[in-house]
Amino acid sequence: MKTAGWRKTLRYMLTFPCLLAMALPACDGGGAGQGGNGTGDLDPIVFTADKDVVGTVELYRSSDAGADILKISGPMTAGGNVIDFQPSHDGKAVAYLADQDSDQVFELYVFDMETSLLAKVSGKLAGSQVTRFAWAPDDSRIAYLADQDTPGTFELYTSLPDGTGNVRASGSLTPGGEVKEFEWAPNSSQICYLADQNEPNVLELFVSSPDGTGNTRVSDAPVPGGTVWTDFAWAPSSYRIAYRANHDSAQAIDLYTSQAGLQSINVSGRLPAGSRVTSFAWAPNSSRLAYRANGTDVTRFDLYTTRQNKLASTRISGLTFPNTAVGAFMWIPDSSRVAYVADQDRPGARELYTALPTVVGSSIRVSGLLSAGSRVASFAWAPDGSRLAYLADQDTVHVFELYTAPAAVADGDLRVSGPLAAGGDVVDFAWAPDGSRIAYLADQDQLSVFELFTSTPDGRTNDKVSGALAAGGGVTAFAWDPKGGGLAYLADQEDVNVPELYISMPDGSDNVKVSGPLAPGGRVYRFAWLP
Repeated sequence: MKTAGWRKTLRYMLTFPCLLAMALPACDGGGAGQGGNGTGDLDPIVFTADKDVVGTVELYRSSDAGADILKISGPMTAGGNVIDFQPSHDGKAVAYLADQDSDQVFELYVFDMETSLLAKVSGKLAGSQVTRFAWAPDDSRIAYLADQDTPGTFELYTSLPDGTGNVRASGSLTPGGEVKEFEWAPNSSQICYLADQNEPNVLELFVSSPDGTGNTRVSDAPVPGGTVWTDFAWAPSSYRIAYRANHDSAQAIDLYTSQAGLQSINVSGRLPAGSRVTSFAWAPNSSRLAYRANGTDVTRFDLYTTRQNKLASTRISGLTFPNTAVGAFMWIPDSSRVAYVADQDRPGARELYTALPTVVGSSIRVSGLLSAGSRVASFAWAPDGSRLAYLADQDTVHVFELYTAPAAVADGDLRVSGPLAAGGDVVDFAWAPDGSRIAYLADQDQLSVFELFTSTPDGRTNDKVSGALAAGGGVTAFAWDPKGGGLAYLADQEDVNVPELYISMPDGSDNVKVSGPLAPGGRVYRFAWLP
């Protein structure tokens, strides 16, 4: 991305906070969830805001229910802003991207929460920007893409969190080549990255140790006109990497797995010309991969599973009609089933199913019966896998409500969102980490006024979490505390068009603003809980 693009899109980038759907063990529902007696017991939060100077976006930490607010980004040069941030997995540090020292030169910094020390971790840039960064899963190092050595040529680097030990992890690039994407192995031992390292415009996969040693290509050489696609993924075990590529035919996209030093394995089988694997996902226990492809009928996209190192695919979806398709799919946390959306029984009615990963004909419709033109828009497993939550216009076409259903029982679905205002919809949801409740965003009480609610999975308890909104106000984003004890959300609750940060217990009690006073015209842009 060019520098001008950073500035042009800055305001847009900062307005899209992540909504979290966590996955931890569940407990029986009801009440306010676990984690303490009030919002003062919840974890700290970091957030970006132009809190002190309008137009200057900086990074802050808020704790003790907003009683303690600390600016953790360094002094900004004129025109500087924090444009992205990421807490470490243990919550002891926060990395952020900013043109802090020189306007339009975006560098990477880490603030240590325990020592209050701030370090620049990106090396001296020959170019002008770090474009992407990610903590190692064990927080030992941080990886990033930057044109650090050559302006306009983006390569992969890693650094220790204190700014020392900066190394280039990607190999020497062919002229015109660059690193496109990267992903840490779950055990932090290696980094996989996608680059046209050996030949311009021919993308291949490589792995490297975090210190830059042991650089190895792990994808096979593609056929002329072929490429490796961007959605590669490590197995949770860190043993193998899955990726889509045109290795065997430029006219088909197959699914492969590989590990350093060994030949790739085509686990989807060679698909006919015009066919393709469109998406895939590892089972949480790394035993199998699920993938979507139009292998047997080019007009129909089915769901398959396969072993990680053998060609032994099983079609687990039950599609029989032409021009039908499996949409989104997701493994249950214990890897015993796969949930998916498809117009399997009635073309044009996209319903929710689950299936055993190795048994043909085992699929069960778990959503309610939908009419033609209706659909399940999104879904998520409960942390313990006992139920699925999903959004669908199940009862009224084009009116989306929140439901839950058992993992493998037909006709056990329950509507758990409250009665909606005429024309209202549920637009997003997330399970509590302890599984006791589901939070959701809806214009439930008043059309076009989006508020935050929670429900128990059985629908018996429904509470409004967000406070009374200013006229024209609404909630725009929310996230559960990592322990499941409360929620944070962004809303223009007190002043319209002034989004601020609030926390609340899941039953709506102890609603507190934690972003503190803002400069006139300021706003909060993004936030994240610290574990």
